[in-house]
Amino acid sequence: TVAWPRQEQPCPITGDFCMNGGTCLFFETVGEPACR
Repeated sequence: TVAWPRQEQPCPITGDFCMNGGTCLFFETVGEPACR
């Protein structure tokens, strides 16, 4: 597997973006927010 050099930034979306209390992060490499 290839490890992406991900740049994690705080999520630019305010409010409850993630379901079930997930943590929202913004990945610069893909240009979109993601939950984990």
